[in-house]
Amino acid sequence: MNYSTFLREVTTQLLVKDHLEIIESHFSIDYLAHSNGKTYKGHDFVKQFTKSLRKSISELKLLSTEMIHESEGYVTWQRTFTGIHQASMKGIPPSLKKVKWSEMVVSRIENEKMIEEWVQSDLPFQLMIKNM
Repeated sequence: MNYSTFLREVTTQLLVKDHLEIIESHFSIDYLAHSNGKTYKGHDFVKQFTKSLRKSISELKLLSTEMIHESEGYVTWQRTFTGIHQASMKGIPPSLKKVKWSEMVVSRIENEKMIEEWVQSDLPFQLMIKNM
């Protein structure tokens, strides 16, 4: 499996193009996402996260993906997005400005499905500074 192509395609189809139907075919039913000391689980979380992001950020584009390391089903990679902050997100009021942010991700993939991910994003920081 080409992890780079798989991760770029899943990210584009889900977050940029809003194709929620890929969740069942590309994410484990027991999918786990870890971020900022919290763990989120399952297809419902992926749907809820995608809807929330797309509601808050319009004109969402994936600018780049960079594979950093691959090892036995684990991939460390970075993705960079841009969009317009159009609605409140996590209590941060909309700035109506273009925002660019990056996320460092470690993804565990088995049988061409996302099993687990650890995500560190600078989106909240970028949204806050746009409101200053």
